[in-house]
Amino acid sequence: MLRTLGKGPALFVLIVDVLKGAAAIIFASWYYPWLAAQPLFRTPVNTDLQSLVPWFVCLSGLAVLVGHGLSIWLKFTGGKSAATGLGVLLAISLLVGIGAAAVWGLTLAVFRIVSLSSILAAVTAIILVISFEHQLPYRLLVIAGGGELVRNEASHQTLIPRNRAALLWAGLAGRSLTRPQQTAGRITKWSRRVFAVDIRRFRGIGVEMGSALSEVHSAL
Repeated sequence: MLRTLGKGPALFVLIVDVLKGAAAIIFASWYYPWLAAQPLFRTPVNTDLQSLVPWFVCLSGLAVLVGHGLSIWLKFTGGKSAATGLGVLLAISLLVGIGAAAVWGLTLAVFRIVSLSSILAAVTAIILVISFEHQLPYRLLVIAGGGELVRNEASHQTLIPRNRAALLWAGLAGRSLTRPQQTAGRITKWSRRVFAVDIRRFRGIGVEMGSALSEVHSAL
């Protein structure tokens, strides 16, 4: 968007995507507790629907990320869900979202590589959500979403095009790469090695959510 239409449209789309992700979490955080309190959904004493609300909220966050990346209006194609994921992060935990956004902006300012910035921001979000006190569903959502984002970015063919071009130019001119370029290359190799996994590693998250849904269904 930035390369094709310019800064104005790119900034507008960025803001809309962030608000879209945040709106899904905010609405779900209000709607599911209200729904669980309705007489129609009252269950025996040993079943607490309120304890399942975080799982439903995370399902909403997962739905907005998948819907952005695999839009039915674009024949199941779409963006990388980075901005939408930032909105989800900000709604789940303001500190985690701000921390990830700060790392993204700082990395972009230093290296001028969007994909590398997204990788470090995702890793930062995972570290922060584990370090702070958050419920298990929110941690699982951030870990799964951040890991998938890193995997996609690390396997992208244009992850560090500037480094490849600089490497070729340095070889022709007899110069060595700068320290930021060398650091970016090391980070890229590390992320590919760590996150070169299939999404099947996170299938356990879907199993846990499915069991929670089946428990609600049996209680109704």
